[in-house]
Amino acid sequence: MFKAGEDFSSMMKEPIAYDGFSLKGKISLVTGGSMGIGFGIATALARAGSDIVIVARNEDRLNQAAQTLMKDTGCRVRTVAKDISHPDELAVTVERAAE
Repeated sequence: MFKAGEDFSSMMKEPIAYDGFSLKGKISLVTGGSMGIGFGIATALARAGSDIVIVARNEDRLNQAAQTLMKDTGCRVRTVAKDISHPDELAVTVERAAE
């Protein structure tokens, strides 16, 4: 069991294998990925071998989250600073994620 503030980043450097489940070679897009549950999901996907595109409104938090993901998991990370609650920004987000 992990305790608040405990450093477990050393456990996150290698992809996790779940009985043959692997996302190696895949790209996962995670909205709200700069903190909280979204960041946790991005971390789990990266640990399963996926490269990550994280989307959120705050560019500073996105950059910090990307650095942490790359450091802790070794995955490639792309960030997209957009508010996808606006329909016109959703299309731009998908286009940038696909680049």
